[in-house]
Amino acid sequence: MPKYSFQCRNCGTGFTVNVPWQEKENAQCPKCGSKDKSPDYSKVGVIAGSACPIKDTGGICPSTGAT
Repeated sequence: MPKYSFQCRNCGTGFTVNVPWQEKENAQCPKCGSKDKSPDYSKVGVIAGSACPIKDTGGICPSTGAT
């Protein structure tokens, strides 16, 4: 299940919820219960490694030309 991070606009609390995509708008602040929130993009996860599977095997990545 995906994780979504938010910042509460009412009290300023940052929080993360694990909910299906369809239910993320119903997420409430755990501190004040408000649904008035903004996405917190500072907690976006990054997967280590190359985005080009060809590069990982010693080939050339077609999008960048990197070897």
